[in-house]
Amino acid sequence: MDPRPITRCGCGAQIKVHVDQSTGRWFVDKFCDEHNHEMLTARFRGLLRSHRVIKEGDMHQINSMRKAGMRVPTIFRAFPTQCGGFETVGFEIKDIYNAIEKQRRVRARDAECALKYL
Repeated sequence: MDPRPITRCGCGAQIKVHVDQSTGRWFVDKFCDEHNHEMLTARFRGLLRSHRVIKEGDMHQINSMRKAGMRVPTIFRAFPTQCGGFETVGFEIKDIYNAIEKQRRVRARDAECALKYL
């Protein structure tokens, strides 16, 4: 098995914080915003994993479309026309699959809890 390629670029940007134990307040000890690489344009920031989120309204729409018999790839292709392009959707197809799986796990836990209660 080949090792993963190194993706670090030696960027010096960082923030260091300190918590005052007596007050519980957070303070910035060090801040450096000097990057040695180009920043992502605003157009594509929504595709970063940390910025991807399925909004509650979108999830309701996804669930309704699934109940109507639509498959996930078809559902995902409907969102860019509503949002103005793939880069403005705010999530990827795998995020839909993950959200559906999370719903299944929650339902399974709910059923387990109900059975334990009885």
